[in-house]
Amino acid sequence: MGTLWTEVQLLETDQQLSPNAHAARSTIARMIANGGEVSRREIIASTGLARSTIEGHLEVLLRAGLIQEAGTGIQASRGRPAQSFRINPKRGIVLIVDIAIDQSVIAIMTLDKQMLGRKTFNVSVDQGPSEFVELLGQAFEELREALGIPDAEALAISVGIPGPVDSHRGVVVRPSLMPGWDGFEACKFMAEKFNCDAVVDNDVNLKALGEARTLGSAMLPLLRISISKGIGGGFVSESGLLLHGADGSAGDIGHFRASDSSDVLCDCGNRGCLSA
Repeated sequence: MGTLWTEVQLLETDQQLSPNAHAARSTIARMIANGGEVSRREIIASTGLARSTIEGHLEVLLRAGLIQEAGTGIQASRGRPAQSFRINPKRGIVLIVDIAIDQSVIAIMTLDKQMLGRKTFNVSVDQGPSEFVELLGQAFEELREALGIPDAEALAISVGIPGPVDSHRGVVVRPSLMPGWDGFEACKFMAEKFNCDAVVDNDVNLKALGEARTLGSAMLPLLRISISKGIGGGFVSESGLLLHGADGSAGDIGHFRASDSSDVLCDCGNRGCLSA
């Protein structure tokens, strides 16, 4: 069930659909999620898809309960008023995890991006991945109870990790500040633990992607730099895609050589790194 951030499916995969059709359905769903209330006319104008194609995808999303009708908009010209759609905020919840070295943050949100609650998670990554995820599950149960939503269905979990992540396999790769996490199949493990699709990536990558989605295409390309116990960067291309590099370390700028003459030892074992 584990998956990469680009492939999260909130619907069962339809084997009869081509990859292009799956991409079209995802585009329509994302447009509705980002737009508040969106009409058929706006979807047609934005995607260039045929009305019949859009009708079919909207019907699937409606049956799944992921979107709902939002009524009719103002009639801009002759003909019937445009029917609008919006994300169904009661369909389920999304779990959010921002992992840090000593103190992480967890949150629960609705599909329409409303935060229901958040909590500090005071567990060090030195515990190791298996113990960390077990305690993470307990923390989410406590937060659900506090919010009065113990039985709400989790549709997906998004996890930011302070180290490189192989974007093809969802595996943590040589994180200098996370002993015991190298090779950890984070995407698969999180999906199995929380029984939902998982989005796992470097923490700065996810923050860069969030900013890019919020600011819009006019602000792309985008570079986000984060300075904490380490230094990291997230790159979003002009087309809105994250740039991961061959092994997920494209934004791991903290391990660039700061100076050829520096002999300061870095946590990664090398000398002269920017983070050192």
